Amino acid sequence: MRTQRLFAYAFTVCLVSLMAGPAMADVGSGNFNAFLQGQYQLSATVTCSTGQDVPSIGSGPTSFITFAGVITYDGHGRATVRDQGVVIGTGSPDRFDEACEYSYEVARDGSFSQTGSCTGAGNSYFLSGIKERGQIGVGGSVLLTNVLGTDVEKLVVPPPPAMPEFTQYRICGGVGTAVRIHPH
Repeated sequence: MRTQRLFAYAFTVCLVSLMAGPAMADVGSGNFNAFLQGQYQLSATVTCSTGQDVPSIGSGPTSFITFAGVITYDGHGRATVRDQGVVIGTGSPDRFDEACEYSYEVARDGSFSQTGSCTGAGNSYFLSGIKERGQIGVGGSVLLTNVLGTDVEKLVVPPPPAMPEFTQYRICGGVGTAVRIHPH
């Protein structure tokens, strides 16, 4: 019985080591960003508290945002996103399409952080100050991300003729999941 248990433990350790092997390929070089490479289908939900300036965050409407798309990690610390979604605030729901660029950094334990900005289709808006944290699942096929609600994002909408530019500051919290759809 004890021998069978030891054999089962040894088998489990070998199996986990084999699954983690590809993700740990560049450990010797110290390039942990190589752990995160390929295309992932993502979906996320974020809730934001808004204001006209940083001190007034919370005085504006709360925004509920859901989006889905594809994020591509290059293995060297850069990522691009194409996504679509919907924002629900005080008025009718607004749909959006956007392209985003991120820089990311992966730690030895598989956790990562990424910062970036997004531009709406047709340059309809610019969102900056996005900061996310996450964890790479065993084997690298699943990512979990979160926005903790401590960083200020800035949304700028260019003005139509004879109108002032719209600027909104916000603090958001939310979660997302991404599943690998193409390894490289």
